[in-house]
Amino acid sequence: MTRSTTFEHVGSVAELPEASRSLLARRIAPFYEPEGGEIRAFEASDRVVHGSVGVEVAVTGTAPVLVEGCASTSLRLGGDNLVVGLEGRALPFELPRGFVLDERRLPRAGWWSSSRGGTA
Repeated sequence: MTRSTTFEHVGSVAELPEASRSLLARRIAPFYEPEGGEIRAFEASDRVVHGSVGVEVAVTGTAPVLVEGCASTSLRLGGDNLVVGLEGRALPFELPRGFVLDERRLPRAGWWSSSRGGTA
């Protein structure tokens, strides 16, 4: 049971940055984050950065980006991107508009990397 419920529709990856922005505006945090969690989300007109530390983000396009779970990473993004789980990386190129880059560490499988291009 929950005391209150909020539904945020996400129909495509391209809608994730605005959905994240909406949740931040309502001050909704994950259930596992203690009150006043250590790593607070950062929001600007062109980006939402969650659960990340030591991340430099430059966005060249107009569409917002979502960066989550990254550390010690430098990114140049074309806009309309989703980047998850990068650690200790400096991309030597601009990630084109609409691309997704996911490099989360899975406990049993080690590193898992995925990328997808086109319209997010």
